[in-house]
Amino acid sequence: MKPVKSRQRIAAAETQEAIVRAASELFLTRGYHATSIGRIAAHAGVAVQTIYNSIGSKRDILSRVLDFAAAGERAPVPVAQFMREQAEREPDPRRIIAQLVEFWRGAFPRTAPVFRIIREVAAVDDEIAELERARAAQRLSNYGIAATLLAERGALRPGLTIEGAAGRSSRSAIRRPIARSSPTVTGTTPGGVNGCSRRSRMRCSDRESAPLRGPDAMSASSGMLVVPRMGV
Repeated sequence: MKPVKSRQRIAAAETQEAIVRAASELFLTRGYHATSIGRIAAHAGVAVQTIYNSIGSKRDILSRVLDFAAAGERAPVPVAQFMREQAEREPDPRRIIAQLVEFWRGAFPRTAPVFRIIREVAAVDDEIAELERARAAQRLSNYGIAATLLAERGALRPGLTIEGAAGRSSRSAIRRPIARSSPTVTGTTPGGVNGCSRRSRMRCSDRESAPLRGPDAMSASSGMLVVPRMGV
């Protein structure tokens, strides 16, 4: 039986959602650095201290914006939670893969703009660069959950470890590299984050990509299985 939410918890969830939606709109229209906590508070109709109490710093807000974008209409339930619950109810390993593909299809249009913000800001902001790395590790961990469920069903290809399957799923879900030359990041410090020069005003080509969709995504992932491939 699902726990009954108190009025206080409902109000807290609604407040957090208002903050996240306000921040998302401002980050996308004004930019991350041009958006202050105070502006987010005014846009959400809450006090600045309410933001710190309910979510935290601006970095934390950006992370929550990504959480809500990924979860879509199921937010604020974490993606890992509802995807695991869904996969645990599915006995067919091929359907687990199909569920992942369907999730990628739905989540990509929502998360792509947020990932773009994180990538661009990470090139000039060490705090967001750390967030980018932390979220990448979290995604790999989430795919490890699916790989574990496949292994428990005896469905992984011989010789493929849970870690290997998680990495393969993660690589199938990310976007293929494509070169871009539009100016997006301005910086003056040499070096950079994750191999991207801060002098450059161009998006790093190895960070921009196009999604794996439909049969391509299914083929890339179902190659992990000992069961026949399944079309989408």
